[in-house]
Amino acid sequence: MKTLGSLLLCLLLSATTLAQQAPTQAGKPPKPQLLLTLNNRTVAFNRHNVFASKFDTLMVWQGKLADATPRSSQTSVVIGDVVVSLVRDTRRVDYVTLTNGRGSIASLAAQAQTGDRYVIQLDKITLKNTNDLKEVYNLQPVYLIAIR
Repeated sequence: MKTLGSLLLCLLLSATTLAQQAPTQAGKPPKPQLLLTLNNRTVAFNRHNVFASKFDTLMVWQGKLADATPRSSQTSVVIGDVVVSLVRDTRRVDYVTLTNGRGSIASLAAQAQTGDRYVIQLDKITLKNTNDLKEVYNLQPVYLIAIR
């Protein structure tokens, strides 16, 4: 009888612990997958070396949710301003801000030299569902792309 009581107490404590952990995991926003397109060419950041050309003048950032949950089908990824800096050696030559993650980088491409880099920072990523409820994703990713 004593063993049965101990077993029931353990099961009750385990169930309580699981019930307390479930809401925090369910409330966690899904991680978006960010995609970059330069002149209609998708840039794969999973490769070791990522390069851009001096002739790439149009940059588009898109986001999608990587998981296939019912929530992800009703949620869109909204990318805010993207700051693209042209860096030569250790100094910033110039920069442009792309509204909504898309725009022209022609002014930077005109100044670019082989060996320069684009340093790209996405300032705000928001997850928006069908009810217009928004969750700001607390990540400000920075990407580095060498120029050939």
